[in-house]
Amino acid sequence: MVNGVTGAPVRNVLVSLQPSDQQVETDAAGGFKFSPLEADTYALGAAKLGFETADEDYFELTASREGVVIRLKPLATLRGIVKDSEGEPVEGVTVVALRSQIGRGWRRSVLAGQATTDDRGYYRIGQLVAGQYVVQAAGFQGLSYQGETVNKAKAHDAFAPVYFGGAHDAASATAVPLAPGAEARADFSLTLQPGHRILGHIANLKPYTRPVVQLLHGQENLGLNRCTLELGTGGFRMDDVLDGSYRLRAFGTGTDGQPQVAEQDVVVAGNDLEGISMTLGPGITVKGTVRVEGSNAESLPPEGPEFGMALESVDSLGDLGVGPFWSNPAVDGGFQIASVLPGRYRVHFRIAGPRYFSSVRAGNADLLAAPELTLGSGPAADIEVVLRENGGSIEGTLAPEVAPAAEVWVLLVPEALNRPPELSPSEGDGFRFAAVAPGSYRLHAWESSAEVEFHSPEVLRTLAHSGTRVEVRAAAETKIQLQKLSEIPK
Repeated sequence: MVNGVTGAPVRNVLVSLQPSDQQVETDAAGGFKFSPLEADTYALGAAKLGFETADEDYFELTASREGVVIRLKPLATLRGIVKDSEGEPVEGVTVVALRSQIGRGWRRSVLAGQATTDDRGYYRIGQLVAGQYVVQAAGFQGLSYQGETVNKAKAHDAFAPVYFGGAHDAASATAVPLAPGAEARADFSLTLQPGHRILGHIANLKPYTRPVVQLLHGQENLGLNRCTLELGTGGFRMDDVLDGSYRLRAFGTGTDGQPQVAEQDVVVAGNDLEGISMTLGPGITVKGTVRVEGSNAESLPPEGPEFGMALESVDSLGDLGVGPFWSNPAVDGGFQIASVLPGRYRVHFRIAGPRYFSSVRAGNADLLAAPELTLGSGPAADIEVVLRENGGSIEGTLAPEVAPAAEVWVLLVPEALNRPPELSPSEGDGFRFAAVAPGSYRLHAWESSAEVEFHSPEVLRTLAHSGTRVEVRAAAETKIQLQKLSEIPK
């Protein structure tokens, strides 16, 4: 076991071997040993604090193996200092490191780490994997609960969240590259302005649920405002608020375990804002119907786990561990998603059996062509789902020069871009797509789908005009062979 940067041996690494369920730690020379072992296919993994967890290495053991070398990448560190426009250090500023990731074809910024500046204005964020980061001085954070009394304490200066490089939006921010085991610096100069307070009361508060109060301003705001919340009375005070229009949001959990929420638009203009009153209550209920179109008389609407729909937050709710929100099993052609918090959501669908989604609409919105739904504080539009049973299928193989890849993922993209793409792993040298809506498609294959943002409209347009063309006909099977891997769109 060696350091992937320096080549030095690494001791006390936990090495695991599956399916034997054996674990050992490396010695001072980085060595490890498993014995005795039967001939089998094994997965070898390694983990140690301060290093990236090594991907499992799969190998077939037919005889003893020696000299196995695993290279661990050391984690990186980000540090810096935060000062005001006069060059004085600013204490208590929350600095966050955001990393862009692609998951299931969607790109989003994830919170990789955060730290608060000390009395010298210094911060340090450790345990970061190598990559590009966007760093933001996000606000003064200090969330208090038990034992706090809400009162009109002395006001503090405030600042607008700012990214490293001086930008106020992530797209214009200066990225900070971090190499394995390296240390990078990101300093900030803040313009402090007089801050105001928002004082109010939250009714129906359940202290044991550890409720959260956020003040949101724009889609990129993380809601990291200093807030004091008195659990016994529901009184709260939001400090260090600049003039502007905001969305004040509180949410917790009811006695039934379901999310509860209260939201209100507020405007701060030169003075403290007092007397805000909000009542926690159930979230939005999204209702829908599902029916089968063009089926025979014996066909019934989907029941139980056959059909499902989920809403996954694209706002800061996901970073707080809220959601996704799943529908209940469909009964008599109806379903609902209960207690959904207001926000923007990606819509995910699931259907088992021979049926495919013919259309999914919420009012005038086509959720197949654009699977994103915005929910406000008012009633949500009913969702109408139509299924059909005359789908075709694709039975595919990979050419010999493609099949040896360790892992091949195949993506099916409709040329008309009228429905989401479908992703499927290959099994050996073959792959299959079942219950596919009739139409013209493009097939793409990659050794890994982790870096392909195939839900991006720009990327989808590229994929819909490249790759291997395939025509899917109703109730028919199409056979095809992919001759090569696709390039990853930039």
